Amino acid sequence: MSDHDAIRPAPPEGAGLNSLQLEVEQTREHLAQTLDLLFQKFDVRTAVAYHLRTTAIVVASAAVIGAGVLLWRARRGHRV
Repeated sequence: MSDHDAIRPAPPEGAGLNSLQLEVEQTREHLAQTLDLLFQKFDVRTAVAYHLRTTAIVVASAAVIGAGVLLWRARRGHRV
């Protein structure tokens, strides 16, 4: 028995073909949504773009902090 069987109850006795077809369609829709989410999660282009943005933000922040430290030291009379 799979996890899916444990979660979904068996169709009631005397369930008609229409209700079984509806259940199949709902299952297909759920599977399609799950696959869409998985494809989005593992989309290489999206992941690369996200990591490039993150890296750019970190580098820019480090540059601003570094410039601030240099300016602060220069104003206090330290040799830069």
